[in-house]
Amino acid sequence: MLSINFMPKNKLLILPLFVTVSVFAQEVDISKEKTANFDIEKEIATGTIEVRAKIKGTPLAYETYDIYAPFDGRIDDVRAELFDLVYPQTVLARAVNNDMAALLDTANTSDPQSKKQILKRWKGTFDYFDIKCPESGIVVHVFVKPRDYVKEGDKLFTVAKKMQIIAVNTEPIYTPLETMMKASMHSIKDSSVDIDLYLKSFIPFKDRQFLYRLWLDVEELKEGIKIGDTFEGELFIGKSENAKIVERKDVIIKDGKRYLLMEIKPGLISDTQLEILSPTKNFLPPQVKNDNKSERIVSSKPVERDKQADNKIQTKTTVLKKKKLPSKTKKSEIKVKSNITTKKPVALQNTEDENGTR
Repeated sequence: MLSINFMPKNKLLILPLFVTVSVFAQEVDISKEKTANFDIEKEIATGTIEVRAKIKGTPLAYETYDIYAPFDGRIDDVRAELFDLVYPQTVLARAVNNDMAALLDTANTSDPQSKKQILKRWKGTFDYFDIKCPESGIVVHVFVKPRDYVKEGDKLFTVAKKMQIIAVNTEPIYTPLETMMKASMHSIKDSSVDIDLYLKSFIPFKDRQFLYRLWLDVEELKEGIKIGDTFEGELFIGKSENAKIVERKDVIIKDGKRYLLMEIKPGLISDTQLEILSPTKNFLPPQVKNDNKSERIVSSKPVERDKQADNKIQTKTTVLKKKKLPSKTKKSEIKVKSNITTKKPVALQNTEDENGTR
């Protein structure tokens, strides 16, 4: 059982902690402590809490398909460029067979009038073949250039039906993650390229607490999403309205569980038992001391308190004016003294009478 020290008149009041609060780390961990000291009473607030985390990552192709040459011939014109957004029936390139390629070469070497006559004579017999994409996507590979000769089945383009950003959170995430959480990101090179995403998968880093590898799917493909570019933005963790809220430093941890010492309204009281009607909004926060490591530590020893203290700290510091030092005086021998007077916190007293009434 956890002992709770209020220390009125050097007496120890022992109460069990029974209310668990769902908030996350940076609370006061007293798993290794036998006792805990508590400060003046606080009240649970009601309000809105919204949690977001900054993320950064790089896009990659997801669910790709390839487009191949339909016959032996030549690619006469390439219209699609790398990372273009294409739609069904978009013409990516124009191809001709080998016979028409030879005819075009002959026409191109002729004078303009002869070229016009040659093309008119063979129109309908030879024609350009449009290479189109069957589905929407982003062109992630272009394997040909104009006037390249290809064989049937040669790969011409790769199109990604989906894009995914592999990211990491650049600030800690304390709330458990869930798939389908929303995110928004933009390109660092061009902030006008902004995209909406949802969380597809995630894995926590083993050696870095509260940091994750994130896989986010792009909801709607847009121009400007380029593999290798860096995107940054925010992952929306959640939002609660009319929520009961306390500061994280007011929550204590015991053996991995989180507790808040709350005031209760009692009902029937016997010699050994007490009926709990309901908790109130009032609670006692743990008293902590800060060391140079900026960690919160619960004292394991009782702290004597002055009843006349007003919780104000007055500090008087003696500042030494610069004076010309004797030539024989060493700098290492000079010391600056500070006189600090601290008034102690107000004591919390146990005023319960024999009938259990405060």
